[in-house]
Amino acid sequence: FLMLTEEEDKMSDHFLENIYKKKEAGHFLVAAGTHSIEEEAVCTQAGCDFILYYPTSLFSGTANPFLTGYFSFYNANEEMAHITKKERSLLSHPSLFCSVSGLDPFKNDKKLLDQIRASHYCGVHNYPAACLIDGTYGDNMNARKIGFDKEISLMKKASGAGLCVCAMINTPGQAIQMLRAGADILIFHLGFDDGKSEIISDKSHYFHRDLLTLNRLCSAARRINPHVPLLFYSERIRTVADIAFFRKNIPDIDGYYLLLTGNTKSHPETLSREIQAISLIADS
Repeated sequence: FLMLTEEEDKMSDHFLENIYKKKEAGHFLVAAGTHSIEEEAVCTQAGCDFILYYPTSLFSGTANPFLTGYFSFYNANEEMAHITKKERSLLSHPSLFCSVSGLDPFKNDKKLLDQIRASHYCGVHNYPAACLIDGTYGDNMNARKIGFDKEISLMKKASGAGLCVCAMINTPGQAIQMLRAGADILIFHLGFDDGKSEIISDKSHYFHRDLLTLNRLCSAARRINPHVPLLFYSERIRTVADIAFFRKNIPDIDGYYLLLTGNTKSHPETLSREIQAISLIADS
């Protein structure tokens, strides 16, 4: 792999050391996912612990760019390389993760990871994530070993190349496989909003199910790595109080992931206040 300076080569180590110190001090971690230079700047200034950068700005006019990006998973790496060339020098957060698709059938793993390291990213994040391709299509991909298995292989190579690996998963089995492949951080995706939560006033209907899922995910991950930072995300969460509810009931969770390329948008000042409020969540 590409040779970097000693300081560049230790970027991931410094990041993880800092994250573990914050965990031990009781700090509730806040990560954000975005494709916007402006949002990245807001997140940096508001104190996000790390940022995942997505190749979805092309779909910013759609209702949900994060999901729309799945239609072009085959060339997501090419689009990310294009965005990196244009925007990387304008992104200021010291702990920035590059989206990388293990599903790309045309990728050259070594060349891809060398480009990411040369662009001074702290690490990589699996996007489009194979875990969110479900139904018959997802089953067929995994049965042919061109889905989650390909993603695991790339994450393992990224870890071996000295990059920090932040993996999004949604089952206990995936958590175990990702950690064994060298993942340093896990983000648990609890699912998409089916629209019904908007008309059900009692959130406990959905939150009870999500709490059970989150508890199983945390238990599986802790069996493999008791100290791995664990964050979560759900489209059904609407407020900081909702996040605090999960933290109170699942103390094993270490932080929350704000997906800014999803189906919700915030004014910069609102986003900044939200990030700061989430970071202050503690056990009550």
